[in-house]
Amino acid sequence: MIQLLHLADLHLGKSLYGQSRLEEQKEALEQIIQYVSNHEIDGILLAGDIFDTKRPSIAARKLYEDFVLQITEYCPLYAIAGNHDQGEGLQLFSPLFAKHQYYISGTLEYPWAHYQIKKGNDIVNIYLLPYYYYTQVKKEYSDTLSEIDWLRKEIQKLSLNSNEINLLVTHLFVDLYDNQDFSDLASGSEMITQVGTLEALPRELFSDFDYVALGHIHRPQWSVDQKIGYAGALLPYAFDEQMEKSFTLLTIDNHQISHKEIPIQYKKNLVTITGTIEEIQQQALNVSDNDYVKLVIQEKNIVENAKDRFQSLFPNLLTIEQEISQEWIEKERENKELPSLENNLFSYFSTFYQEKMGEELNSTQKSYLEEKLQSLDEEIL
Repeated sequence: MIQLLHLADLHLGKSLYGQSRLEEQKEALEQIIQYVSNHEIDGILLAGDIFDTKRPSIAARKLYEDFVLQITEYCPLYAIAGNHDQGEGLQLFSPLFAKHQYYISGTLEYPWAHYQIKKGNDIVNIYLLPYYYYTQVKKEYSDTLSEIDWLRKEIQKLSLNSNEINLLVTHLFVDLYDNQDFSDLASGSEMITQVGTLEALPRELFSDFDYVALGHIHRPQWSVDQKIGYAGALLPYAFDEQMEKSFTLLTIDNHQISHKEIPIQYKKNLVTITGTIEEIQQQALNVSDNDYVKLVIQEKNIVENAKDRFQSLFPNLLTIEQEISQEWIEKERENKELPSLENNLFSYFSTFYQEKMGEELNSTQKSYLEEKLQSLDEEIL
């Protein structure tokens, strides 16, 4: 029996409205290290977005360095770069890292990086495919194939042995359920349209693999046949990610693969509270002082100094949105001559056009712009 952990989307160094999450990330990584130390784990698959930016802070890099040093005392770590990572930087000194059970693929390699685990009757092949821009692939290799055809061709080159277990670790956008609507799965911290391709890749493309360990989508989920899975993020990274986080335990036994989610415990939840001032005050009793809070105030009028008003109730209040009535907007326009969105944008665009083109908009252009901005103003308000 072979046991592997599937992780993804650590986003080390990520902050939330200026609030550092490094200490929380450290505690979550320590839970993973503790789990590995207490179980017989044969390898870890890390499917990209190790860092939150391509230029992570020294503290974020130190946190990852400590994690790698500790985890590789127990088992190998197989990692790839995600779209948030600086792939070339991650891959520096990779031959040296490999001597210490740390295998990293930061940039596209031909053939794809390949490692093997043998244990008992099971042989597992691990292929690493880091995040890539397909436009760059076409430019470098003068290939006129579509991305789907190119991937199919590259997978065929691997000559996968069906008598062995074949795993792919990658950071792609895959349709798990056929024409899936990903809008309910995306979050404020996920950039859906910027992953690999503007359209989801069909899962059938990866049918020759026994399991595909994906990164990018922050909610744990699997295809209907359970052969393709997103591990989810290390922590909730946006207020619309209010779901339990976990890492995935893969068990391979007699050529069969099963998976199990292992929950990550964290002390600070992300809580969104919506309602009137009175309703928000009532809900304060149900919120821990540790929790990060977002308020959505629903009143007829703008609430002045809202953060000062609620800060004592919610010590970790990070952001406030105010949903006000159309009646208030119209009243303010009448009383204060509040400029319309249409007038503001017309002024901005006209100035921008003149600066860039060296001439003013002509009458035809002005009429067209006014028409479009008026329809936009009506749609929003």
